[in-house]
Amino acid sequence: DLSLERMKKKKQKRRREGRDTPHDFLRLFLAFFFFFSSVGLHLLFFFMRA
Repeated sequence: DLSLERMKKKKQKRRREGRDTPHDFLRLFLAFFFFFSSVGLHLLFFFMRA
């Protein structure tokens, strides 16, 4: 029970910190950007080959 309570407190703390800074959002945006750019490159090569 104690460990669960501790984890809940940690999660709440992390959430509070995330709200103060848009760092997590920026990281997510970068991840999506790189993901889509890599997919786009693959599609480009595929169409060029066809």
